[in-house]
Amino acid sequence: MGKVLSLTAALLLASAASAQDIIVHDDLIKSLKVEVNDDWSLPPVLTMDSDDVMTVSFDRLGHDYCDMNYRITHCNWDWTPSDMSEIDYLDGFNGNDIEDYAPSVNTTVEYTHYDLTIPNDKVSLKLSGNYIIEIYDDDDNTVAEARFRVLGQEVSVGAEISSNTLIDANKTHQQINVIINQGGYAIRIPQNELKVVVMQNEDPNTAVVMTKPSYVGGGKLEYANEKALIFDAGNEFRRFEMLNENDVMMGLSSIKYFAPYYHVTLDNDKPRRNYYYDEDQDGRYIIRNNNVYDSHTEADYMLVHFTLYGEEFYDSDVYVYGCLTGYVMNDDCRMTYNRELACYEKTLLLKQGLYNYRYVTRDNSGRPVTADLEGNFYETENEYSVYVYHRAFGERYDKLIGFSHAYSR
Repeated sequence: MGKVLSLTAALLLASAASAQDIIVHDDLIKSLKVEVNDDWSLPPVLTMDSDDVMTVSFDRLGHDYCDMNYRITHCNWDWTPSDMSEIDYLDGFNGNDIEDYAPSVNTTVEYTHYDLTIPNDKVSLKLSGNYIIEIYDDDDNTVAEARFRVLGQEVSVGAEISSNTLIDANKTHQQINVIINQGGYAIRIPQNELKVVVMQNEDPNTAVVMTKPSYVGGGKLEYANEKALIFDAGNEFRRFEMLNENDVMMGLSSIKYFAPYYHVTLDNDKPRRNYYYDEDQDGRYIIRNNNVYDSHTEADYMLVHFTLYGEEFYDSDVYVYGCLTGYVMNDDCRMTYNRELACYEKTLLLKQGLYNYRYVTRDNSGRPVTADLEGNFYETENEYSVYVYHRAFGERYDKLIGFSHAYSR
């Protein structure tokens, strides 16, 4: 009974922590990315008292300049605003202009590219924890939001990943065990003070939140052999490359120009029944045109046509899924079934680059399901992120005291 209650509590907490990392409110905003030290392969986590620099970049369609501004909000572990005032968590001022912008050059789709770095000469961050950066225009309309974290590094965090799980051995799941070494850092009542958030491939919809450790002793906390920390293994992400207008590269069937857009048709996809090994990027995308000097302003936007052949699902919709769609499942990425051709279809406007994607259905709780269209295979290389939040009795906010990033292979 205790295990059932523990799992139920973990799932309820997970739903509170699963808001999207990237939220776009304006259809003109495209390719919003958050990176630390220009490293696309890692989660956006700034380390306190370091030389880390975070970059927020995005495009706004069109060459008509629009003044863009940003403000930063400190949050609790579950992304609700904390009780801290701006003077507590900011060194400088909130509500600043984004001064680095430039129009696209020689592109069929015109856009203006914006870049913002933090810290900068106007603002820096004083506290660890979760943050939301809000982008808004001159009329104070919020056009986009992005989440990032600031790490305090008070404890060290280890992660062990195994395909030998409480459900099955070497079949369809992966299990993660978390070990926290406190060192000299004081955590008096872990089950009341800690929130340990675990995610697969930085997908917020997979977030699980643990509170009660399975072992405490010797300056160490463990969350081991917990059913809540068993994840569907999935399959490697599908991928395609559109790095210029002339070469039909990986995953592409054709590139053709029909005014006013380039149209990129991907290879015909089918549901997967076996594991497919590939060196994927765990769901991410990278903006790039290999024939230009600056991909930020010279890479073009193209209409990308996805086609998935197979039977129609009557009890769930089908979505194109990954960072390219912000890990959401809504009408913007929902596929339409073409009964005449017996396939699902979807067209997305994407900037040139290398992309990962999956096809998923959705369960009754709103979580993505890979089993129907991608399968679940223990061999799949997934990355797991572990975030450890601490709020001692009497404190006003959740510190991010530890972080770990591990791979299943």
